[in-house]
Amino acid sequence: MTVSVHIETEAGYFRLNARFSGQGIINVIGENGSGKTFLMRCIAGLASCRSSRVLVNGRDVSQEPPDRRSIVYASQNSYFISMTSDRHIVYVMDRAKYDSTAVEDIAEGLQIPLNRKMSQLSQGQRMRVTIATALLSGREVILLDEVLSNISAGKDVLDYLRDFSKKNQVDIMIVSHGYSIPDPDLLVRMDMGTAYVESQAHE
Repeated sequence: MTVSVHIETEAGYFRLNARFSGQGIINVIGENGSGKTFLMRCIAGLASCRSSRVLVNGRDVSQEPPDRRSIVYASQNSYFISMTSDRHIVYVMDRAKYDSTAVEDIAEGLQIPLNRKMSQLSQGQRMRVTIATALLSGREVILLDEVLSNISAGKDVLDYLRDFSKKNQVDIMIVSHGYSIPDPDLLVRMDMGTAYVESQAHE
């Protein structure tokens, strides 16, 4: 899979200019106000963009509504506090493709306590549930907006995401604040609305 992004737009006085293409684990870094979240929302179709072109495995989804882009966006607030963890994980999963083994595997891989109310979980555990929900959505591109920042022992989650990406041919874009994750396939730095490709792995 490959995701390609070419976005030029404005929001008030803020200008966003991003152009990159990659696959696997894509890390987008930058300080507060650099445009990371705005970029993610443009890619997902959740923000209005004057000029944008987003390709998912060669398919132009720029004019598609969010639910038809095969892209899922998850942030630190992308969870339902009233749900139980096991119900939350399958909330956006295609019911026709429900697989109890896949649910159990992802819960074990991400160390998620099942049958617990989200209100009873720590913030880090809620983020693990949020990640699992996004991964089981069946979308081709997963956007994780700073959901790793509240997770202790985050390396095990990163390792799981790498394995999931390779096994399921899914691109995972991880936003992090001010730091880069180890060895991403593509590293993009946001600075005052402009995206700069810092490094890219070559097959």
